[in-house]
Amino acid sequence: MTRLRIWQQNLNTSSDAQHCILSRPSAARDWDIIAIQEPTIDTKGNTRATPDWHVVYPMHRYTQANWRQLPFPSADVVIIQFTGPFGKLTILNIYNDGDKQDTPPTLHRYLESNICTIQPTHDDHVLWLGDFNCHHVLWEEERNRHLCEPRQAQANAQAWIELMADYGMCQALVKDKPTLQSTRTGNWTQPDNVFCTEHTLEAFTICDTAPRLCPPKMDHIPILSTLDLDIPQATTTINYNYQDVDWEKFNSLLRTRILLR
Repeated sequence: MTRLRIWQQNLNTSSDAQHCILSRPSAARDWDIIAIQEPTIDTKGNTRATPDWHVVYPMHRYTQANWRQLPFPSADVVIIQFTGPFGKLTILNIYNDGDKQDTPPTLHRYLESNICTIQPTHDDHVLWLGDFNCHHVLWEEERNRHLCEPRQAQANAQAWIELMADYGMCQALVKDKPTLQSTRTGNWTQPDNVFCTEHTLEAFTICDTAPRLCPPKMDHIPILSTLDLDIPQATTTINYNYQDVDWEKFNSLLRTRILLR
């Protein structure tokens, strides 16, 4: 069975961190999706990637053999949908601005109008992953309860909890798994998370943080997920390197074949 392997992380627009992840010699072999929140963006509005990766930008629509991008009315959410023997798997890569907290209402309106596309049948799978920028005792460690108690913090988290309840989502990354260390206080919290449709939990073989793989100078750490879902793989195209050709040998062989005609 082909497993779907996902690396997710908020990079705080760090080009060094993004290069560190994407240019790892084994990155394209070990991971199928790298879901970045707050990627580095240049002056032309483009991000950076190595040739091994197909970059999916917000608001654009791509269709490949086994996956497509679904449009979303905000640059803070990117949606891709896979089709396979399991049905459909729709992945929402989410960034929720901690100050604006405007992603939940936008997502709510979008799901109300597009749920039949996101999850055509009850057996189809949905993942929400990313930086949700809110605190709640359902995922934070007990020592961070003080961050969950202010009225605004409760309202921010409640917006996500109501969305989860409305669309049958549950938490795949277990509680008490810190994902962010404050650069000011050194405190660890869990604003980054993974949510999925309830039956999708059975497909997870891994959903855990990986501090050892964190790029230098990053406050958010990666979350690694592996799902036992059979995603059809793209056929690898072999590209010839003409700079490595022995042209003397090539020309000699070519002359011989021409003379034999």
